[in-house]
Amino acid sequence: MSNRRSTLTRDHILLEACRLVSRDGVSNLTLEKVAKEAGVSKGGLLYHFPSKETLIKGMIDDMLKRSYQDIDYYLSKENDEPGKWLRAFIQTTFKEVGRKDLISPGLMSMLLANTELLDSWRKTYADWTENIENDNQDLLIASIVRLACEGLWFTDLLGFSPVQGEFRQQILNTLVELTKKDHL
Repeated sequence: MSNRRSTLTRDHILLEACRLVSRDGVSNLTLEKVAKEAGVSKGGLLYHFPSKETLIKGMIDDMLKRSYQDIDYYLSKENDEPGKWLRAFIQTTFKEVGRKDLISPGLMSMLLANTELLDSWRKTYADWTENIENDNQDLLIASIVRLACEGLWFTDLLGFSPVQGEFRQQILNTLVELTKKDHL
């Protein structure tokens, strides 16, 4: 199998595994069901993920990889003004909130149940927080904006009265405005 095709197959398996967990819950995550959902043989699945544990790790790692890619994308759109890292974080957070088929309470429960994966997630958040704090801006405002984004992400993920529509866009715009020089 070519390297590009192998990567595409691996990515497709991860996508379908996330969708399965989102739709049917974590208790229904089996290698057989994921293979069926992805349209690959169980042997094909095992080639990429030799166990359920490696599949779960792959799902979490893929989620973090997509977040980093989104942050890098938004950073590339920024000029070199203070707050650029925080603005990229805000945009990424708002984008992720809409990915209900990829990020689900079931996926988060798998993360929380595995100390190694949780430590990786904590390190990622520590790195992001450090980048935000070193972004040459008012630390208090930056922390409030970061925590607001994280709260929005979790309330949406868990379905705790998520903010929708135009009001959601107003919140995004306000958080971005708070990162700009004239508000610091």
